[in-house]
Amino acid sequence: MSLPEMSSLCVHLGHSKFRGSQLHDYVRDKGELNVSKMKLLPKDLREKLEEATIPTTLSLVGKGAGELVSRDGTVKRSYVLPSGHLIESVLMPYR
Repeated sequence: MSLPEMSSLCVHLGHSKFRGSQLHDYVRDKGELNVSKMKLLPKDLREKLEEATIPTTLSLVGKGAGELVSRDGTVKRSYVLPSGHLIESVLMPYR
């Protein structure tokens, strides 16, 4: 989520917009996805975030098998979601 999206979520959950900045700092700058460890956020906001969100990161499929690089530099990656579903991304270099 972007900073504006996190701020909007915090407002939707009944808290100040600036809490979105704190949430953003935890997730983007510190890599913290465990809401209970975000001690700068009020306890009731942490509880609401735990109920309303599923913080996660994408994982590449297999070791090395999840990424293919072509001769022209195109990179194709396969990711597995927490649900077990697979998604793919393609990065195509342009000059």
